[in-house]
This record gives sequence, structure tokens and C-alpha cells, in this order.
Amino acid sequence: MTTGIPTTPDSPAVADLPGGRITLQPIEQLEARRSQLASHAADLDARAAQLIQDEATHEREAGAILVAQRGRWTTAGVAAELATIDQLTGQIDHVDAQLAEVSNRVFQGLSGFFKRFGDRQRRAGLIKQRDGLASRVASALQILAEHAPQTTVTEADSLMVAARRERVQADELGEHRQAELAGVEALSDEIRRRGDQRDGVRRPVDRRLASKPRATCHRQPGNAQAWRVRVAVGRSGSV
Repeated sequence: MTTGIPTTPDSPAVADLPGGRITLQPIEQLEARRSQLASHAADLDARAAQLIQDEATHEREAGAILVAQRGRWTTAGVAAELATIDQLTGQIDHVDAQLAEVSNRVFQGLSGFFKRFGDRQRRAGLIKQRDGLASRVASALQILAEHAPQTTVTEADSLMVAARRERVQADELGEHRQAELAGVEALSDEIRRRGDQRDGVRRPVDRRLASKPRATCHRQPGNAQAWRVRVAVGRSGSV
């Protein structure tokens, strides 16, 4: 059984030929359908990506609540995750203290100018270090929320329900996107096959026709009744 090209009750008729399935539509319409499917697939991909981003945000927010309210839920199963977050946040506090020290320094004179330049470089390095630590904390919060018990704190539980719903929706959109891309591929294959067949049966040009003289009529200026026929053959002159 031939599959691939998406069909619906409103889809055009198709014919199964030895070379593959052919849709009984002009190639131009197939190309329009292909563009439409590709555009829809791109839209599905963007929507799925947004859902995944929302899921991650809700998981981080839930993880932050669980860390702040760890005394209100059972943490035995995620002690390692909590310890990792505590370690990372401690490192961030240390970097923040160094940033504050650098920012509050006061320099004067020419020597102060060079010291300020050195502090700018140090400050840029500390900011980069802090950004890296913050990214690791965000990932650790997500892991904590995913591994935490099903029931913890009401606020965190609600966020996790939303995150799981967004994951399911993103997966469904991903499946629809794959189906659309399969349709794009099938249409592209048919368009290519039909193009090859059309080129294969194209009648060759009779080159003898190109050697025949071309007759063009020119009206003589100043004489409405006088006409001269000029026959041009290749580069030859008038006869």
C-alpha cells in the first residue's frame, strides 16, 4: 500500500501508478500545498518550543518554592538535589560579595586610572562567573521539581501540573509537525517524479526550423503603398 501524501475527505483524487502515487492535480497546486504544509509545520514547531519554554519556567518557579519552603514537605528523596542548589547559591553569594567590593572602590589620580581598568576586567570576569552559576541553579531547580514527590506545597504543585500539561501539549504538537513534514516530503517526491516524467517526454526541437529564413516586412517611410520584404538568414544581408 502506498502511503505518504496526506489525504482528507476534501483531498483530490489520486492514482497509484508503477512509479508511485500521483495526485490528480497540476504541479502548481501541489507546490502550493507543499508550501502550506511547510508553513504549518514551522508554526507547530514554534508553538511547541514556546510550550517547552513555559514548562521550564514553571518547573524553575516550583523548584524555587520548594527550596524556600523545604520544611513543609518531605525532602528525603531529593536531599542531593537540595544540597547541590545550596552549594551553588552559596557560590553566587560569594561572587556577589566580590562584585560589591569591586564596585565600591574609589580611586584617584593616574595610578587610580590603571587600577580602575584592572577592576573593570575583574568585574567582567565575575559577572560571567555569576551568569554561569545562575544557569546551573536554574537547571538544578528544574531537576528538583521533577524529582520531588507528587504532593509538596500547594503553590509548587499547581505549577508542576501546568508544566506537565505543557509537556503533553508540546509532544502532541511535535507529532503533528512530523506528520506535516512527512506530507511535505511526499509532495516533494511526487513533484520531482512528475517533473522528471515531463522532461523525459518533452519533444526535441527540430533544429532544421532554426535554419529557415525569417521574413520581416518594413514599411517604406514617405510612401504608404511601398513595401519591401527583407529576408534575414543568420548574419546575411538583405536580398
